[in-house]
Amino acid sequence: MNIMLKIFLYIILISISLICILPFYFMIVCATQSSFNTATLQAIFPGNEFLNNFDRLIHIVPVFSAFKNSIVVTIPATLLSAFFGSLTAYGFAKYKFIGKNYLFSLLFISLIVPQQICFIGFYKVCTFFNITNTLLPLIIPSIANPLFVFL
Repeated sequence: MNIMLKIFLYIILISISLICILPFYFMIVCATQSSFNTATLQAIFPGNEFLNNFDRLIHIVPVFSAFKNSIVVTIPATLLSAFFGSLTAYGFAKYKFIGKNYLFSLLFISLIVPQQICFIGFYKVCTFFNITNTLLPLIIPSIANPLFVFL
């Protein structure tokens, strides 16, 4: 390969990587600046307001409660999805039954259907079972995730 072509490719790749890193850099800069500097976009270099901003964040937004809710939802959802997905995959792989190909095709086609289509019906079911203000409606839909069958 020509040396000039290599230099040109490296310049292109370095500039693309800098463009990809730029939002993270500005996130760090904004986290270390005062609200005024962040709102007026006057900050280019990191400032010294990080601890004040973090203290305000902890007192205004329930961050640790959100982390706890995330853990309470993701761990059971992932474990249950992996469990039921592996059971389904084992059934499709080892057993021969009538309609196996039809059900497998239906499972494969269900990957195409967006989950947003089912929101209203699922909300009605959650209202019927009186679980609307709990974390269960976030865990239950992930149990029937067809993607885990193929993993």
